[in-house]
Amino acid sequence: MSEPHKSPRWRKWLLIGSLALNALIIFLLVGAMLRGPDMRYRNSTPSAGLPGVMRALPKPYQHQLRDAFRDKKADHKAIRQEFAGLRRELAETLTAADFDIDKVSALMDRHRAITEQIAGNGRALLLQTISEMSAEDRAEFAENLTKKRRRKR
Repeated sequence: MSEPHKSPRWRKWLLIGSLALNALIIFLLVGAMLRGPDMRYRNSTPSAGLPGVMRALPKPYQHQLRDAFRDKKADHKAIRQEFAGLRRELAETLTAADFDIDKVSALMDRHRAITEQIAGNGRALLLQTISEMSAEDRAEFAENLTKKRRRKR
């Protein structure tokens, strides 16, 4: 009796690799189908908030505005630290034995005030940037504000 013919070892590894690759592709496709389409930029006008308005600026002005924000980095660090302190204080208030909703409300009011300060700083920098734009750049900006955006790929 003759022994059964053994296939080369590399064929076995090639088959395992091929099966693993096929499984990976199937998992990726199923994951994409379950997640659904990314709707962030699909046929939508820019966000009404300051970030959406800032994205509508012509590119050189976006860079100028980004640099202006970077120049204020020290101010942002202080604000982030204040937010962190507020979060800690809110957590302590929420778990305190003598829970007081009025204290929670006061903390939320402080949070809103800081948020409004940040928005005010952004607004001031945006207004400064717009005041430095030429008429052509302002026209491009206005067009970008109303133009529908396509999904980025």
